[in-house]
Amino acid sequence: MIKPIMKSEFFLRLPSEDAGPDDAATGQDLLDTLHEHERECVGLAANMIGVRKRIICVKDGNRTLLMYNPQILEQVNAYQTSEGCLSLI
Repeated sequence: MIKPIMKSEFFLRLPSEDAGPDDAATGQDLLDTLHEHERECVGLAANMIGVRKRIICVKDGNRTLLMYNPQILEQVNAYQTSEGCLSLI
């Protein structure tokens, strides 16, 4: 289901909880919402659709990755980038 983008900075600052098997519907909602906004963004986190769970989805070329409880394991190389957030525009 396509969800509205959360705009509350207070909510977006709250810590998220670990995701579990019962959070599959939230994962699907993220995918649906990302598809709706794919011209404007390349990724969404669950808190951006109002769910405080550690779930993200990102576009990587032609594929979309859905991750539950992702962790950064290592840094390979530094690179320059800029950030834009649908929640804060």
